Amino acid sequence: MSAAHPSSLLTIYPSTCESALILLRASIPTFIDIHTKFPDQAVMILSDKIQIGQILMNLCTNAAQAMEKTGGLLEIRVETKILPEGAVEDCPAGKYAEMTVKDNGPGIDPGILSRIFDPYFTTRAVGKGSGLGLAVVDTIVKNHKGTITVQNRSEGGTLFTMRFPMVEQKPETKIKSMNDSFHGTERILFVDDEVNIAEMAQEALKLFDYRVEAMSDPEDALALFKLNPGYFDAVITDMTMPKMTGAKLAEELIRIRPDIPIVLCTGHSSLIDEEKARQLGIAAYMMKPVSMSKIAETIRKLMDQKN
Repeated sequence: MSAAHPSSLLTIYPSTCESALILLRASIPTFIDIHTKFPDQAVMILSDKIQIGQILMNLCTNAAQAMEKTGGLLEIRVETKILPEGAVEDCPAGKYAEMTVKDNGPGIDPGILSRIFDPYFTTRAVGKGSGLGLAVVDTIVKNHKGTITVQNRSEGGTLFTMRFPMVEQKPETKIKSMNDSFHGTERILFVDDEVNIAEMAQEALKLFDYRVEAMSDPEDALALFKLNPGYFDAVITDMTMPKMTGAKLAEELIRIRPDIPIVLCTGHSSLIDEEKARQLGIAAYMMKPVSMSKIAETIRKLMDQKN
């Protein structure tokens, strides 16, 4: 299942950036400075709030990891740009929100620069990530009818530049009503070996009032579930994880408690498909990238069906 094109009006600045920065500052070492430069006025795009937050978290976490041995400076900027026809490839003439994430780390090997958005391309050691991060970022940006570019800076480090078409502001009440029915107070176990994704999902689902326990180790998640099998109302798990796949985790959870609703998220359909997931007893199967509002909607449907 692919993420739907966004239909909610989003204040990309200040609300989304400020929410992501709170999470970033808590997770990034203090020897890495974070500088920001934002416009005086709110910048509006047609978007999904959680997905834009995911972009920021992913790019900034990658930048921080590049500087984890030496320290450095992470800079996030949001600007508005009016682009004439042909000024930027794949950007029609118009007004854009330009978001940049810049670091002064070692940069990216020029030999792999053109491949970093390919699914499952990674330079990390085994168990240090699925390689889906930048591929997901690229897909989210394109789903928002935006563009993303990356370049090595002459003075060192990398610069990611994203451009999103801006829209005129509309009444906020119209937007809030769209996701009201997705809210709930159930207890959710969220499992993803990418720590930043797990943390972002936890905060995102809390916006829908769910009580969320986020885990990055599937074995730890299973151990937690075993302590009190009746505590959680639903489980959301990634598929590709070290130690234990999401499908294997689902099997173990269902063996302990057959009625537990499980949502499996995957970015690689050859590992498992919807039919195989259904045969395992998995309640919902979702293809990455998927918005948190879509996950919240799926949880609500599963909970309502159960009740």
